[in-house]
Amino acid sequence: MHDGSVFPCLDGCPEVLDLPRLTVAEYLEGQQTGLFEQAQDAYLDVMQSLADISFMLLLDTGLAESGDRITLKAWRQMGDEEPDLLEARIGTGWIDKLMLPEIPYTGDPLLFSQQHNDLLQQDIQMLCDTLQSHAELHSASVLAMAMALHLARALGANPNQLSEHWIRIAKENGALE
Repeated sequence: MHDGSVFPCLDGCPEVLDLPRLTVAEYLEGQQTGLFEQAQDAYLDVMQSLADISFMLLLDTGLAESGDRITLKAWRQMGDEEPDLLEARIGTGWIDKLMLPEIPYTGDPLLFSQQHNDLLQQDIQMLCDTLQSHAELHSASVLAMAMALHLARALGANPNQLSEHWIRIAKENGALE
């Protein structure tokens, strides 16, 4: 790929003129990336599911109505954190569940991503079943958002932009900062 009117490689490797001209779509089709692109999209859904849990914990449990002003600040801080700091915030147990799930790989990346999402949802539900105080709701919301942002970075998304987007949505729905 080259953007410009003069191709810099012609002097050193004129054989590039004999290569077929392909569109990006044709190139990707030839690389057989379709299934893996679908799997990446499925993982974007996993990321959004984690963010949705964070929203639910903030907005649907009374945490935001309690006058909480620290949860969105934590979301903003995490959007700017270096990956190792965010990973430390999440903790080894949850990082392993997020990045190294104990799921046998059958060769189907879509099935794997669905099983991974199901496993994360199950484990987070077990955590949520034990929450009793606003402080615990805050911690769980921050954990779910941290996991969403960590996964976002792994998928090539910008965690800062996502956290700002999600903060705007939370504020539009009554959360305070």
